Amino acid sequence: MKQANPLGIVHDIGKLNLEGNVIPHNWFCHLKYKNGKPHTNAAIILSEIVYWYRPTLIKDEVTGRVIEERKKFKADKLQRSYDSFATQFGFTKRQAKDAIKFLGGIGVIGLEFRHITLADGSKLANVLFIEPIIEKLNHITFERNTSDIITPDPLQSNGIPDTVYRHTNTDTTTEITTEITTEGAAKKTPPATAKKIQFTFDERSRRGPIERSGALAAIPRPGPGSLQGVDQPVPRQPGGQAGYIRPGC
Repeated sequence: MKQANPLGIVHDIGKLNLEGNVIPHNWFCHLKYKNGKPHTNAAIILSEIVYWYRPTLIKDEVTGRVIEERKKFKADKLQRSYDSFATQFGFTKRQAKDAIKFLGGIGVIGLEFRHITLADGSKLANVLFIEPIIEKLNHITFERNTSDIITPDPLQSNGIPDTVYRHTNTDTTTEITTEITTEGAAKKTPPATAKKIQFTFDERSRRGPIERSGALAAIPRPGPGSLQGVDQPVPRQPGGQAGYIRPGC
């Protein structure tokens, strides 16, 4: 029985001879928009430019040694247009132009516009030639962008924050709640005098419609010097108790 390869699909992918452009992961840390997001269009176009500048190696048939390096383009620099990049990668011309200008603005490529003459004698103006700047290309390829590095908390060795128990004084028992409620209710109990005054005000408020109806003369008025709407105390009689007389009653 044939034993299955433990690597599975990984082993099969390793047999593929993959060719094409290479985009180092570090480029996405350096090629960014102003809002901090990776400029993917610029990374794709830069990988195409770098591909064209990668040399073609010529080997000796006998020894197998590399005897010559050749460039892939005819002129001294790579000649490409915005439309050619847009057609190849499915961009709009504006997207391709913005990406190339971005790469030129950060100094990773050099842009040169030339007037050229074709073999048939016709002339073209503002033909774009592109050349990578090796110093800047090395910087974005091999140097890490320290602004994207997140420094871990030294107190968290495994990346999981420790749960800290914090004691609070918000625990309330039934006994405490009952005591507070009873004491508060006792403080809110109004005195007897306050009840009688409130009753007098309510009694007079019921006379409002009578006064507004024109029967003001039918309501007895309190005597001079007395307070309207307030019970008047009766002087204490010998052997008796003080009382209250409501005015108008």
